[in-house]
Amino acid sequence: MFRLIEKLVLWENANNRTVLDEAHAEILKSTGGHPPPIYDPFCGGGSIPLEAQRLGLEAYGSDLNPVAVLITRALIEIPPKFAGQPPVNPAAKSKMSGKGMWTGARGLADDVRYYGQWMRDRAFERIGYLYPKVKIPKEHGGGESTVVAWLWARTVVCPNPACGARMPLLRSFVLCSKTGKKAWIEPLIDNECKTVEFTVKTGEGAPPESPKIGRGAKFRCLVCRETCPDQYIKDEGAGGRMGAQLLATVAEGRRDRIYIAPCAFGEGA
Repeated sequence: MFRLIEKLVLWENANNRTVLDEAHAEILKSTGGHPPPIYDPFCGGGSIPLEAQRLGLEAYGSDLNPVAVLITRALIEIPPKFAGQPPVNPAAKSKMSGKGMWTGARGLADDVRYYGQWMRDRAFERIGYLYPKVKIPKEHGGGESTVVAWLWARTVVCPNPACGARMPLLRSFVLCSKTGKKAWIEPLIDNECKTVEFTVKTGEGAPPESPKIGRGAKFRCLVCRETCPDQYIKDEGAGGRMGAQLLATVAEGRRDRIYIAPCAFGEGA
């Protein structure tokens, strides 16, 4: 039994039919040929019903979260309906070298990849211009890359009449806290012009102290250090006087995400 478990836990044996059949045979031996159904009342992403099904057991699952139910049904109900069937997409015809090639849900997976890419291409034709690529700085290899996200902050005018700077309402300056991949935004403060811009820092060091103070919507102005009460911010929001400022752009890198400062390409990019 322990020898069999050692085989099952190996990642490379996830789809090893010989090992799975051996485990199923052991289950039948232990249950007199009548294995009980497996039920997970809080199935979440469906991992337990899926693993039970892979071992040849009758699996059931339920959850109060409709998204979890949808994911589980997609995992354990749809694949068996198309098990062993070849794909139907036009591009698959050139791949059909034999019936044995489309074992399990491989045919269904090929169709999902093909039509998913087809939908992505059609969407890009219609709205791709809304998602322009960004130029990568030379220190990151140069060229262009696909934007993953634009990071923005809400802003309000500092209540200090002697200041009037646009205050970014930020909880944290941290972009990535992973060891060896740390990145954060650092404010560039112009006290004469009463403006705040941002640059991206990586490597050793630490991000500046957050301008957020305690609980609620209470922030400190980065220019004059005036504390802005939460009621003032709420009133600015209710009056439609809030603005927005681009903090950084997140782009796809070769291995990791790349964080680019707004000043590297302009806020209109």
